[in-house]
Amino acid sequence: MKPTTELSRRRFVGAASAAGAVAVLASAPAGAQEAKARGTNVTDPARPAKNVLLIVGENFEELEFAAFTGVLAWTRVYSFKGTPINVTVAGFDKVVGGMGSMRIVPDLLVRELTDKEIESFDAVAIPCSVGAGRGRRTGKGQADLESKPVQDIVRKVHARGGVIATMCCSRDTLVKAGLLRPEDAQCRYWTDAKQKAPARTAADDAAVFVSNRVISTMGPAVSWQSVVVLVELLLGKEQAQDFVRTCPWVFGQKQELQLNVPVHHAAARKP
Repeated sequence: MKPTTELSRRRFVGAASAAGAVAVLASAPAGAQEAKARGTNVTDPARPAKNVLLIVGENFEELEFAAFTGVLAWTRVYSFKGTPINVTVAGFDKVVGGMGSMRIVPDLLVRELTDKEIESFDAVAIPCSVGAGRGRRTGKGQADLESKPVQDIVRKVHARGGVIATMCCSRDTLVKAGLLRPEDAQCRYWTDAKQKAPARTAADDAAVFVSNRVISTMGPAVSWQSVVVLVELLLGKEQAQDFVRTCPWVFGQKQELQLNVPVHHAAARKP
C-alpha cells in the first residue's frame, strides 16, 4: 500500500541529521547539533558559507556530478579553515538517473525554486547530460538543462555577480541563456575537430575556459580541476590554494593528482 504522504529528501536529510546529532553528538550545544551531524559550519558566524546550486538532468555524467558534490564537500571539514561551500542539488524529477547505475534524489525540484531562494546562491554548477547516444539513451536531460527555467536561473545568479560552472555540453545552456555566443572561444573539447594548427590559439588548447565568471570545460577528464577553478572564483586564489594543500586525501600528498590542466582566463566580452 502506498503511503499517503511522501517524505522529500530535504526533510529526510533534516530528520536524519537531527536524529544523528541526538544519538552521536548528544553532548554538543543544542544549536550546533544539526550542523555537526551534517559536517557543515553554516551555524558558525565566523565562517559564513557560500552556496552553490547544482542542477542535474537525466542521463547526467556521473564523474562530473561527483566532482561538484564530492570536492566541494571537503571545504566543510576541519582541515580547511576558509569559507565553507554548501551545495543544494536541484533536479527535474524526484529521482534522477545518471549515465551509469547512479540514481540520486535531489534536495528539491527546479520548478520549486522561489526567486528568494535563487537570490541566495553564489554560483550555479551544471554537469552535462550526455545525450541520447550514451548511457540511458535519452535526450530529456539536455532538453531540461536548456529549458527556460534553467536559463532564467543562470541569468539571475550571474546578473547578481555569481559564478556559472558548466562541464562539457552543459555549456549549451549558457548559449541559450545569452551568457555566451556560439562563436565565442571555447575549451579544447569543442575545437579539436574544427580547428588545426597554426590557426589554433592558447584558448583553443585550454581544457578549462573562464570568461566573465563563466566556466566551461572539456568534460569529466578535467572535472577535479574545474571545481578547483570554481572554488578560486568563489573564495579567491589564496583560499583555493589552501584548500588543495590542506586536503591531501582529495588531491594527494605527492602529486598523485596533478592539477596542471591548462586553464585559460579570457577578457570579459559582452554576448
